[in-house]
Amino acid sequence: MNILGLDPSTLNTGWGIISLGLADGMVYVDGGVIKPKRSMALNDRIHFIFKAVKSILKKYQIDHVASESGYVGFQNHKTSMSLQAARTACHLAVVESGHRWDEIKPSEAKRSATGSGSSSKDAVAEMVYITLGAPSELIGVSDDLTDALSVAIAHAGNLKEKRLEDLNFEP
Repeated sequence: MNILGLDPSTLNTGWGIISLGLADGMVYVDGGVIKPKRSMALNDRIHFIFKAVKSILKKYQIDHVASESGYVGFQNHKTSMSLQAARTACHLAVVESGHRWDEIKPSEAKRSATGSGSSSKDAVAEMVYITLGAPSELIGVSDDLTDALSVAIAHAGNLKEKRLEDLNFEP
C-alpha cells in the first residue's frame, strides 16, 4: 500500500511516498519538493502545484493521501491565505484524481515520528530517516520532504489503528 504525504506551501510543497507492507514495515518510495518560481504570480504558483500533484498521483500507484492540516497561528493573514491556497490546490488535485484527502495535524505528525508533538525539524528528519530504514536518498534532504514523509508515517499509524479497531469490533 502506497501513502502520499503532502506538506503544502506556495513556494515549497513537500511530497513523500512510503510503502506500507505486511512484513517489511514502512519503506521510502520517492519524494521531493514542488518549487514554483518565486517570481510567478500566486495564481500561477497554485496552478503549478495543482498540476505537479496530479502528475505525482498519475505516476505512482497511490492508495492513500494525507496532508498536513492548516495552521492558523500566523499573525500575517497574507501568509495564512497563501498556505490555504496551496492546500486547496493539493486538495483539488487529490480529489479530482479520485483519492480521499485525509489531514494530519503538524503536532500529530511530529509525535508519530519522534514521540513528541513539539519536536524540532531536525529531530523529525532524523526519526523519519531511521523509521524508513535509513535510505541514502534521504541524507540532507529538505525539511519540506521530511515533513511530508512524517505526515505519511502518521497516516500509516492511523490506518493500522483503524484496522485493529475494526478487528476488535463486537456487534
